[in-house]
Amino acid sequence: MAVVATISKTGIGIGELCNVDMGDIDFASDSGITTPFAGPGIRVRYGGDIPYNNRRERSHETVVPIDTELEVLLRRWIAIRPDPDQTDALFLETKGNWGNRIQPSTVRYIFEKIGRENGCYSQNDQLENFTPVALRYFFEERFQGRPQHRDYILGRLDRSEIDLSTLENDYRASIFRLFSDGP
Repeated sequence: MAVVATISKTGIGIGELCNVDMGDIDFASDSGITTPFAGPGIRVRYGGDIPYNNRRERSHETVVPIDTELEVLLRRWIAIRPDPDQTDALFLETKGNWGNRIQPSTVRYIFEKIGRENGCYSQNDQLENFTPVALRYFFEERFQGRPQHRDYILGRLDRSEIDLSTLENDYRASIFRLFSDGP
C-alpha cells in the first residue's frame, strides 16, 4: 500500500521511488532533511549518486509535501520494513532479494498484481491498465490549473522559482484520499 500511495500522492516515477532513502523522508523535521514546508515531505533526488536514473524530464531535486494519509502509510511501512545493514533504502524487497533496495520490476509487478485482482489490467489494452504511469498522469491532472506547482513537484522547476507556502497549501487542499475509512 505504501508503494502505491507514494506514487499516487507524489507524482514520482518508478525509478524515483526506488531511489528514496530513509533520510529522504521528513515527518515534520525528525529526519536528516529539512523540508521547506510546515508539514512533512519526501525528497526526490536528482543526479549524483543514485541507484536508478531519474526521468529525463526531472531536472531539479524536489521536496514534495505529503498528506496525513501517506504519512500514516509510510510510518506503518517503516515499522515493519526489513532492517538490513547494507542499505538505507526506504522501500525494500520482501521476497527473493529480501532486504535489498526495491527494483523497478518489483514496483511494476505490484501494480500489475493489484490491477489484475481488481479487473484493471488487460494484455490487449495497455492504456486502460492500472500502472504507475497512469497514476502519474492522474496526479498531474490534479494540478492542471496550477502549472508552476505541477512543474515543481515533477522536478521541472527549481524551488527558488515558486512560492512554496502557496504550493504546500494548494497540495494539501487538492490531494485526494485513497481510502475512504483511512489506511
